[in-house]
Amino acid sequence: MTALAVTLLGSTLLCWLYLPLARRLQLLDHPNERSAHSLPTPHGGGVAILLALAAGVFLSGPWSSEYLVIAGLGMLLMVVGVLDDVWSLAVPLRMAVYALCCLLLVWLRDPRILFFGLI
Repeated sequence: MTALAVTLLGSTLLCWLYLPLARRLQLLDHPNERSAHSLPTPHGGGVAILLALAAGVFLSGPWSSEYLVIAGLGMLLMVVGVLDDVWSLAVPLRMAVYALCCLLLVWLRDPRILFFGLI
C-alpha cells in the first residue's frame, strides 16, 4: 500500500511542481494543424509521472530481472521522449528506438514469437 501511495502522491506533487517550472522555462508545445489544444501547453509532465512510478516500483521490490528490463525499457522510452521534446529527434531514429524496445519486450516474454514459431 505504501508503494501505491508514494506513486499517487508523488505523481501529483511532481506534476504540481513541474507545471510552473515548465511555463517559466518555456517548455511549451505550441499548437499547429495537428494539435488537440489551441493554447501553448506545457509538455514533459509524463516525466514526473514516470519518476513517481519508478519510486513506487522501487518501494514494492523485490523485483525479477524480467521486471527490471521492462522498467528499464520504459525509462529509455521516457528519455527518448524528453530528448525529442528538447531537440526534435528525427522520426526514423525515434521509431528505431521504439521498435527495438518492442522487440526486446516480445523476446523477453517468448523468443519464439519473433521467429513465428520456427524454432
